[in-house]
Amino acid sequence: MTSVVLTPDGFPMGIVANHLAGFDLRFRLLTEDKVVAIINEAVELSSIIHNPLFARIVRNILEPHGIEIPREKKINKIDFQDHVLLMVSYEGPPISEDAIGLPEGGILQWWLAQLVTG
Repeated sequence: MTSVVLTPDGFPMGIVANHLAGFDLRFRLLTEDKVVAIINEAVELSSIIHNPLFARIVRNILEPHGIEIPREKKINKIDFQDHVLLMVSYEGPPISEDAIGLPEGGILQWWLAQLVTG
């Protein structure tokens, strides 16, 4: 298994090292259990979630599954042959600055980014 990179929704396309000509970038919705399985099979886990509040909430959701997210990891380029890209997005009410979990009515959606031929 390759390295997994956690990213918030709207990840910067500049980090994608592949030439996208002739390919489509597609996203598949995943369950939390599938995300945990993918991460547990990875040889390395990185995160480019820069918002400290959002990073804390994601960390608090994954840590009970035995997953420790590195806090200081920078990714310059992502190659889809070497990395699995998991995007996490939030829908719901505003999150308070002191939150350690999702507010009532808030949900996280997990997406797997895949490069496919057009």
